[in-house]
Amino acid sequence: MNKEQLYQRVGDIYYQCSLIIRESLGTVPSTAGNVAIFCQTEDEYTKLTHIANQLVRPSDNPAQKYFQLVEPITIDATGEAPATTLSWLYIRKPAEDSPESGDVDYVLTQADYDKLKDQVKNGSIKGASIYERPGWDMVEFRSQDYNGLPYVSVEAMVEKVRVRF
Repeated sequence: MNKEQLYQRVGDIYYQCSLIIRESLGTVPSTAGNVAIFCQTEDEYTKLTHIANQLVRPSDNPAQKYFQLVEPITIDATGEAPATTLSWLYIRKPAEDSPESGDVDYVLTQADYDKLKDQVKNGSIKGASIYERPGWDMVEFRSQDYNGLPYVSVEAMVEKVRVRF
């Protein structure tokens, strides 16, 4: 795997996540700039981490989860997915509970997010659920038709997830 292949993988994750969001909401909100690649093997994790370390700014924070890219990844509009720029990268170790290729965080205003949460609680948004984790306030979207795991929240929350807590 090389830098171009990592960028291609990030683009694929963004596209898959955007399709899920569009299918559920009818639109694709702006991204928060966060993208995670979910590794499926330890070997893949080792290789991707090695490449990513050459692309991100180092951090002295041992709890850092997402790392800021030296050069953000710009993704052109493709079909149903609008153009975006991703500035934060997380390479995740293999986990049996997430066979997806990765995730992207999307943001809404507080008012729109509150409305979305009410709709999710009422069961009126396809594939959406409240992400149940202490200290987190996000809506998770899943679809068997696509290979991604998008999350929607407000700006303050998506900035918070960049650091483990």
